[in-house]
Amino acid sequence: MGESKSEGLKEMQLPIIRSADGKCFGLEKSDAVVIDEEKYIGRFSHLLPANVPDEETKREAKAWLESKCVDIRKLTKA
Repeated sequence: MGESKSEGLKEMQLPIIRSADGKCFGLEKSDAVVIDEEKYIGRFSHLLPANVPDEETKREAKAWLESKCVDIRKLTKA
C-alpha cells in the first residue's frame, strides 16, 4: 500500500523472489491497483500532508534529519 501526491493511493502485491538456498533475492514487479480514495479509510491511509510544505519547513526538516545523521542525499533525487 502506498500513496503519493502525483499518483494517489495504490495497492500492489510484490511476490518475493528467492534464491536457490531460500533467501530473499528481491521482489517481482506487479501491476498496481488504484484505490478509490474517498472509500479507503485505514490506519495508515492519508499520511501525506494535504499541502506541499513551504521552503522554511523543508529547511527545518532537512536540518532535523542531518542532526540525526541521516544522509539526505540518499533520500532525494536532486
